[in-house]
Order: sequence, then structure tokens, then C-alpha cells
Amino acid sequence: MLLRQGHVGGAVGQRSSGAIARPSLFGPAVVAAVALLLTHPRILVRCRPCTDRERNRRLRRPTARPAGTPSSWTSVAPASGTGRSAGYRHGMPELPEVESVRRQLAPELSGRRVVDVWWDAHPHARLSDLDLLVGRRLEAVRRRGKFLLCPLDPGPDGDELELVLHLGMTGSFRFVPAPTGDGGISHVRVRAVLDDGRALLFRDPRRFGRASVVPAGDYGRVVPTLATLGPEPLSEAFDAETFAAALARSRAPVKARLLDQRLVAGVGNIYADEALWLARIHPASRRVGRSRAHELHAAIRTVLTAAIEREGTTFRDYQMVNGESGRNAEFLEAYGQADRPCSRCGTPLVRSMVAQRGTTSCPRCQRH
Repeated sequence: MLLRQGHVGGAVGQRSSGAIARPSLFGPAVVAAVALLLTHPRILVRCRPCTDRERNRRLRRPTARPAGTPSSWTSVAPASGTGRSAGYRHGMPELPEVESVRRQLAPELSGRRVVDVWWDAHPHARLSDLDLLVGRRLEAVRRRGKFLLCPLDPGPDGDELELVLHLGMTGSFRFVPAPTGDGGISHVRVRAVLDDGRALLFRDPRRFGRASVVPAGDYGRVVPTLATLGPEPLSEAFDAETFAAALARSRAPVKARLLDQRLVAGVGNIYADEALWLARIHPASRRVGRSRAHELHAAIRTVLTAAIEREGTTFRDYQMVNGESGRNAEFLEAYGQADRPCSRCGTPLVRSMVAQRGTTSCPRCQRH
């Protein structure tokens, strides 16, 4: 109960000295009653700090489709409290999710010409120079880390451009017949009409995604993160010895090094937790020797390859172009599994913060 002077107990008196007199409402009986309320067990339960699981439950929101949304635009929220996926709610698409989207976009977009384009003019939208798409053909859909790259055919002056796409946290793509506009789909940020009579929609409720046309290979001005990415983890450029030497030179937590994208591209919170669990390395470890670095190198490739085969890990918002969910969530060993028994040793997994990111690890299996 909030007690305010002047609102309860009549007018506030004025002492001769000019000080405001406390109303009689604050007598010993009222003080005793307030003290009793504050020490009541139910009050104490409500005032104690909530656990991570309780906080996630309070933040959980319905995931119903927006009104008028086509049935192909499906909700992909995991079932509450069931399966291996029950311990997380949000996440940013990482390499396996982006690769799964690329594999579905590539056959649909490659060779198609853009005849018209509209994009959201909101000041927070990360969209730029999309008018340069009109009249140009999309030659391919490639991936670099968590980015999608679409090279365009040369223009009349021979200029070479690329369309750079990033899903952010809530981005997704969908094809609809061009005459239907947005097809009843909400939060559309980009609508590109193609020469085959379809429109490609980029939906992004939280506006963390990106769509920009840039000179081919010139990312520093518009997308600086793309310009500094490390090697692709599933390519020959991701060398185990080079990886081990880079970890040996650093004293930052090993998970922080995985997340900064300069050591290896495309690994985020999910697959960093999974790879470190598989390699038995604690995420906060600051010293990773050569043999353990080689084990981590192999673990990164293993978890990413498996996740790509399962078409990624589905979150509340992530979905593929066909509207379906990835299947990797049911195979997670560490990420989002706090308080569950480690599948190796049975010790309850613990949640901590490493590099300002929620982190799950086994206190017994994973060594510093």
C-alpha cells in the first residue's frame, strides 16, 4: 500500500517553523500493521529474487499467428516444459540456421530478376540502398558466417554489387504471389517483386535484421563485422594448429573468443556451449592447451555439421523459408539445459554468465 501525504487522513498540518507535520496516520498501530505485512510469508515469497526458470516463465508470451496470416507461416515455439528445448526462449540464428535458410532460398532466388522493391523507412531499420536491386539479377545465394550474400549481375557501367542479408533475432523470409501484397503477413520490412510473379518478403518484428546493397566485397563501411570475420569452421581455412595458436595467445575466456567471430565465423551462444561441452572445456577457461584446442576444433565441426543436418535449432521466431522448424533443439546437451543432469556424468548442469551471455556447463566434466 502506498501512503501519500495529502491523499489520506485529511490536510497536512504546517508547524510554525515551516516544517510539514507528519499526519497521525503514521502512528504506532499503523507501523505495526505495515511491519506485519512485510514479514508475512506470502509477501516474503513474492519479494525474494526469482530464479532464472521463474523469470523465463514470466517473460513467456503467446506465439499465436497474427490475424490473417497464411497457414504456411507457422509458429515455431517449443512446447513449454517438454523435451530438451524447454530451457530457452530466445536466441539469434547462427551458422546452421542461416545455412538452412540459404539452402532453401538459393534454388528459388538464383537467376531471378528484381522488378520492384519496397522497404521500411523506419529510422531504426538496418536497410540501405535497396533501390539498386531494381533491374538486377540475383546470381546466387551464398553464406559467410551468419550473413547471406547475393551477388548481382553487372550493371550498365560494369559495377559489381552484393545484397547482404542478416536475420538478426527475428528475421525470416517468405515467398508470396506478388498481387497479394504482403499476404496478410505482419512486420514486413522488405518486399522485393521478382520477374516470375512472386514477391520475396523479409519479416523482422524486432528490426535487428539487415538488408543492404554494397559494392561487392566492400563491407567495412556498412557491415564492419562482415569485414573482420574469421575462417568458415567447415572449410579447410579453419586450421587446427592456427586455431590452437590463437587460443594460446589469448587470456580471455575461451567462450568469449568463440563468440567474437574473428577466431571462427558463425559460432554463437548455442553452438559455443555445445562445442565446449563436447570438448569437456569450461566456458570460462582462460588457458586452453594445444591438445584441448584440437579437441575443441573437432567439436565445433561436429556440432555444426549435426545441426545443419537437422536444419538448425528452432526458437520462438526462427523458421525456414518453407515455414518449418529445425529439429536440433531435441539434441542439445548443454545450451538451455541448466538444472538437468549431464548426459555424461549425471551432475546437474549449471547456468552462469560468460562474456555477458547466459552459459550452461557441467561443473564436473568441463575443466578450467
